[in-house]
Amino acid sequence: MLRTLSAKAYDCELHRELEKLDADFGSWREGRMSSLELTERIHTFHQGPARELYLQYTRDSFPTVVVALAINHGLLSREEVPAELHDVLENALEATKELE
Repeated sequence: MLRTLSAKAYDCELHRELEKLDADFGSWREGRMSSLELTERIHTFHQGPARELYLQYTRDSFPTVVVALAINHGLLSREEVPAELHDVLENALEATKELE
């Protein structure tokens, strides 16, 4: 279940970043941005937010910490977490609050 919650948070953050890129595609379609500039924005997205999120959520990640951070950042609500995971997450929630 922790991996499922982690995947949901990853999708939420990736969606936020893709919305920014979608706005750039809109500007390109309307002729307010060149193809070259759009390509640069895509490259920047891939090397920046997409890569950072991928590493955060997949590479050497600890699902307990990832889910705790997602709750603390408002990406997931405590209500979405099954009761049997509350005890597992309690220490991680406290520890990640201190990282803010």
